[in-house]
Amino acid sequence: MEWEPLFDIGCVTGRPAGVPGERMDDRRTLRWYKGSVHVHTSNSDGDSTPAEAARWYRRHGYQFVVITDHNRVTPVEELNREFAAENEFLVLSGEEISDFHHAPEGSKPIHINAMGVTFTVNPRGGESCAEVVQNNIDAVNTTGGLAMVNHPNYQWALTTSDLAGMRGCALLEFANCGAAVNNLGFDTPDTEQMWDALLGEGLRLFGVASDDSHHFKVFSPLHDNPGRGWIMIRCGALTTAAVLDALARGEFYAATGVALSRFEAGSRGIRVEVEPRGHTKYSIEFIGRGGASLRTVLGTEAEYLPDGTERYIRVRVTDSNGLRAWTQPVFPAAKRQEE
Repeated sequence: MEWEPLFDIGCVTGRPAGVPGERMDDRRTLRWYKGSVHVHTSNSDGDSTPAEAARWYRRHGYQFVVITDHNRVTPVEELNREFAAENEFLVLSGEEISDFHHAPEGSKPIHINAMGVTFTVNPRGGESCAEVVQNNIDAVNTTGGLAMVNHPNYQWALTTSDLAGMRGCALLEFANCGAAVNNLGFDTPDTEQMWDALLGEGLRLFGVASDDSHHFKVFSPLHDNPGRGWIMIRCGALTTAAVLDALARGEFYAATGVALSRFEAGSRGIRVEVEPRGHTKYSIEFIGRGGASLRTVLGTEAEYLPDGTERYIRVRVTDSNGLRAWTQPVFPAAKRQEE
């Protein structure tokens, strides 16, 4: 069976990695970059200036950050003059479009990230939660930006059915590490279950982890602090276009503290390797449709040979301290063509 994408993430420390079909020149230039794609400053409801936020991320080993203030695009030209360095650090412009669906039972806050936009995209509204989501996604796409649905369980705003019909959006922020976003759901699906449900419906959604940072001055479990969730993208150069392209194509993994050293998916199966740390133990779980656990291995290396019935396969790695990494789903090309 042929699987798509045929994808080898290579090594996070910068060794060359390849995707079948790439030119050798391209392969040699690929690097890994750590980034945060959901960041607020004092231009909306953050406690620190854009410069203070950018400085924090640069000092703490990130290579890029997307400033996403509510309903406002924070200019990044001056920030990049102060902080950017070629292939070392970059600030991208963005916006968190903060909209509402007003219903008799109460207003539902709906937030869509618009990454790469250079001017404010006004909330579009709609007659239902699903329509609000789609209208704002369409608005982002019209500007040439990249849309992401943010924290669907925030104030219990969105359900799987609200998102099942959306078009033109490849990103779901399922691992928002803010203080009050209700990721675990309890009597409703948790956000990772929502991701699986949408994948099972045939949506090609890539999962994002973020810290949704607001608070850089006081750190506590009740504050939205930086450094809790991020993505590792792979591209040939640290530019706005390259970052957005890697996000759109799913050339990244999401993490809250676990680092991967290799992820390969091809006709011979799927293999994942973890970059070990100290005395930490690791559980590597291969997940299929509906969140079903297909195989679990304790250790730093694991592989899975598909049997041809899977709609998709993704990998979740959990360490003995509760930190995680998530790969993007791999889709069987043969099954996609049948459907």
